[in-house]
Amino acid sequence: MESTKPTQSAPHIVELDALRGIAAMAVLCCHLPRGFWFGATGVDLFFVLSGFLITGIIQRNLDQPRFLRAFYWRRSLRILPLYYLVILMAYAVNLLRATPADTSGFGYYLVYLQNIHQYWGGETPPVDLALGHTWTLAIEEQFYLFWPVALLLLRGRAKWWLAGLFIMLPILLRGQGLPKTVLLGHTDSLAMGAFLAWIMMRTESVKRERQAVCYASIALASFLAYGAMYWQMCRQNPAFTGGEYLQLTLPVAVISLAYFGVIGLFVCMTGSRPLALFRNRYLVKLGTISYGLYLYHLVLYENLDTLVKFRWKMGDPWWLDVTKVIVSLAVAALSWRFFEQPILRFKDRFRYNDASVVASQPVPSLATAGAPAHE
Repeated sequence: MESTKPTQSAPHIVELDALRGIAAMAVLCCHLPRGFWFGATGVDLFFVLSGFLITGIIQRNLDQPRFLRAFYWRRSLRILPLYYLVILMAYAVNLLRATPADTSGFGYYLVYLQNIHQYWGGETPPVDLALGHTWTLAIEEQFYLFWPVALLLLRGRAKWWLAGLFIMLPILLRGQGLPKTVLLGHTDSLAMGAFLAWIMMRTESVKRERQAVCYASIALASFLAYGAMYWQMCRQNPAFTGGEYLQLTLPVAVISLAYFGVIGLFVCMTGSRPLALFRNRYLVKLGTISYGLYLYHLVLYENLDTLVKFRWKMGDPWWLDVTKVIVSLAVAALSWRFFEQPILRFKDRFRYNDASVVASQPVPSLATAGAPAHE
């Protein structure tokens, strides 16, 4: 069994920040009227990233006496303030409307159970406040509550078996009608990220170039399989849509495996010339603000739609899509600078040990997550 005692801070892999930023933009574009359905798989990328980064944080600090206290406080400082700001803002804006939307299920959002309420009530969100995308954050939060405790109790092979079970169960149960919006409907993506973290720890002595070839092969084969399955579905049924494809059981696991390969490749090749683009400061900054970008965007989209389409009676002009993205980027950047960053300064009060603090690692939680989850 690999040692879980941290000896140094984890390296910050800026290429993963850029990858997260790209995933956030993919989701933003997918939610536009002219968006491409494949952008929705950015959510799967967020989940794999979350599993990878959070498992790494846990394994490096598991034996620290104050681990759970530090972990939950640091998670809370990163996730909760902005989350509650956005959902309360959406609630307040709704009250100002001429015809307010139904808010009977708002309490579920306050305790991160909206994904379970969605399951009970079908696919329609329980409240029409442009918060339907926050089911991904509910999954992330439920994972954060459960996973550290599980890894504290399970050591050695037991944790590998648990992660393997979490990969197999969703694949089997989604075929029986289990929706992707509940935790068990997406544990395959999260567990693949966990597997990647453990593999990286166990193969530190293996040349990264050799590992990079393996991860690149996994990613390429999985993307090809994903595309081939979609092509076959369209061939059998010309009316088949990308939205329908996203709901199928096997494609979710296959695209998660593809992102497993991509993340592994990025980690192995961090700092290399082929990944220079992903160290671009604008892409990295995009990853830094990705949590706010994900949280704000649908609320902003909804209110811009109300203003342009219904108040100004302008239909659905193409420039509205561009405006939505620009406004979302601006609001997320301002939120990071003046709201999120000041709060994150309190994280140093909750160190994993007295010697050092684990290096900042944005996920998302993307999400963290989607949604991005930032350490």
